[in-house]
Amino acid sequence: TFLNTQVTFTQLDQIPKSVKEATSAAGLSITSPFNDLAMPIKLLLSSLSPGSFKIKFDTGNEQYAVRLDKIQPIIKEESLPPDREIIRRILADYKREQIINKWHTDLRDKAAITIHNEKN
Repeated sequence: TFLNTQVTFTQLDQIPKSVKEATSAAGLSITSPFNDLAMPIKLLLSSLSPGSFKIKFDTGNEQYAVRLDKIQPIIKEESLPPDREIIRRILADYKREQIINKWHTDLRDKAAITIHNEKN
Protein backbone atom coordinates (compact mmCIF):
# COMPACT_ATOMS: atom_id res chain seq x y z
CA THR A 1 0.00 0.00 0.00
CA PHE A 2 3.00 2.33 0.37
CA LEU A 3 4.45 1.93 -3.13
CA ASN A 4 4.23 5.11 -5.23
CA THR A 5 3.02 7.09 -2.24
CA GLN A 6 4.17 10.14 -0.40
CA VAL A 7 4.12 9.93 3.38
CA THR A 8 4.03 12.61 6.04
CA PHE A 9 5.28 11.55 9.43
CA THR A 10 6.39 13.32 12.59
CA GLN A 11 9.24 12.52 14.95
CA LEU A 12 7.62 13.56 18.20
CA ASP A 13 9.42 15.80 20.70
CA GLN A 14 8.31 13.64 23.63
CA ILE A 15 7.20 10.05 24.10
CA PRO A 16 3.38 10.12 24.29
CA LYS A 17 1.54 8.05 26.88
CA SER A 18 -1.54 7.48 24.71
CA VAL A 19 -2.78 7.66 21.13
CA LYS A 20 -4.82 10.74 22.07
CA GLU A 21 -1.68 12.47 23.36
CA ALA A 22 0.26 11.41 20.24
CA THR A 23 -2.31 12.94 17.86
CA SER A 24 -1.69 16.45 19.15
CA ALA A 25 1.99 16.09 20.07
CA ALA A 26 4.47 18.46 18.43
CA GLY A 27 7.60 17.39 16.62
CA LEU A 28 9.60 17.47 13.42
CA SER A 29 7.27 16.80 10.48
CA ILE A 30 8.71 15.25 7.31
CA THR A 31 7.04 14.70 3.93
CA SER A 32 8.82 12.43 1.48
CA PRO A 33 8.19 9.82 -1.20
CA PHE A 34 8.08 6.49 0.63
CA ASN A 35 10.63 4.94 -1.76
CA ASP A 36 13.20 7.65 -0.89
CA LEU A 37 13.25 6.80 2.83
CA ALA A 38 15.89 4.68 4.57
CA MET A 39 14.96 1.05 5.12
CA PRO A 40 14.56 1.30 8.95
CA ILE A 41 12.08 4.19 8.54
CA LYS A 42 10.24 2.30 5.77
CA LEU A 43 9.86 -0.73 8.03
CA LEU A 44 8.69 1.41 10.94
CA LEU A 45 6.15 3.39 8.89
CA SER A 46 4.82 0.37 7.01
CA SER A 47 3.60 -1.07 10.31
CA LEU A 48 1.55 2.07 11.07
CA SER A 49 -1.73 3.49 9.87
CA PRO A 50 -2.39 7.25 9.66
CA GLY A 51 -2.76 8.71 13.15
CA SER A 52 -0.94 5.89 14.93
CA PHE A 53 2.53 6.04 16.42
CA LYS A 54 5.32 3.73 17.44
CA ILE A 55 8.18 4.06 19.90
CA LYS A 56 11.55 3.25 18.38
CA PHE A 57 14.57 2.30 20.46
CA ASP A 58 17.72 3.65 18.86
CA THR A 59 20.70 2.76 20.99
CA GLY A 60 20.77 1.61 24.58
CA ASN A 61 18.06 3.52 26.41
CA GLU A 62 17.55 6.27 23.81
CA GLN A 63 14.12 6.18 22.26
CA TYR A 64 11.88 8.32 20.10
CA ALA A 65 8.32 8.21 18.86
CA VAL A 66 7.20 8.46 15.25
CA ARG A 67 3.63 9.23 14.19
CA LEU A 68 2.36 8.53 10.68
CA ASP A 69 0.29 11.56 9.71
CA LYS A 70 -0.70 11.02 6.08
CA ILE A 71 -0.31 8.69 3.08
CA GLN A 72 -1.14 10.07 -0.35
CA PRO A 73 -0.49 8.93 -3.90
CA ILE A 74 2.31 10.61 -5.80
CA ILE A 75 0.84 12.76 -8.54
CA LYS A 76 3.17 12.86 -11.50
CA GLU A 77 3.37 16.21 -13.19
CA GLU A 78 3.12 16.38 -16.94
CA SER A 79 6.55 15.63 -18.31
CA LEU A 80 8.09 18.43 -20.34
CA PRO A 81 10.79 17.87 -22.94
CA PRO A 82 14.26 18.82 -21.68
CA ASP A 83 15.54 22.31 -22.42
CA ARG A 84 18.28 21.75 -25.00
CA GLU A 85 20.14 24.96 -24.09
CA ILE A 86 20.42 23.98 -20.42
CA ILE A 87 21.66 20.50 -21.38
CA ARG A 88 24.18 22.03 -23.80
CA ARG A 89 25.55 24.29 -21.01
CA ILE A 90 25.77 21.39 -18.56
CA LEU A 91 27.69 19.28 -21.08
CA ALA A 92 29.98 22.20 -22.00
CA ASP A 93 30.77 22.82 -18.31
CA TYR A 94 31.46 19.12 -17.80
CA LYS A 95 33.79 18.99 -20.83
CA ARG A 96 35.58 22.16 -19.65
CA GLU A 97 36.08 20.60 -16.20
CA GLN A 98 37.53 17.45 -17.77
CA ILE A 99 40.00 19.49 -19.86
CA ILE A 100 41.12 21.53 -16.83
CA ASN A 101 41.52 18.40 -14.69
CA LYS A 102 43.60 16.71 -17.40
CA TRP A 103 45.78 19.82 -17.81
CA HIS A 104 46.27 20.01 -14.03
CA THR A 105 47.18 16.31 -13.80
CA ASP A 106 49.64 16.59 -16.72
CA LEU A 107 51.19 19.70 -15.17
CA ARG A 108 51.62 17.95 -11.83
CA ASP A 109 53.10 14.84 -13.48
CA LYS A 110 55.68 16.91 -15.40
CA ALA A 111 56.65 19.11 -12.45
CA ALA A 112 60.12 18.68 -11.03
CA ILE A 113 60.84 19.43 -7.40
CA THR A 114 64.36 20.40 -6.38
CA ILE A 115 65.27 20.66 -2.72
CA HIS A 116 68.35 22.72 -1.92
CA ASN A 117 69.97 22.14 1.44
CA GLU A 118 72.14 24.97 2.62
CA LYS A 119 75.20 23.91 4.55
CA ASN A 120 76.77 26.43 6.89
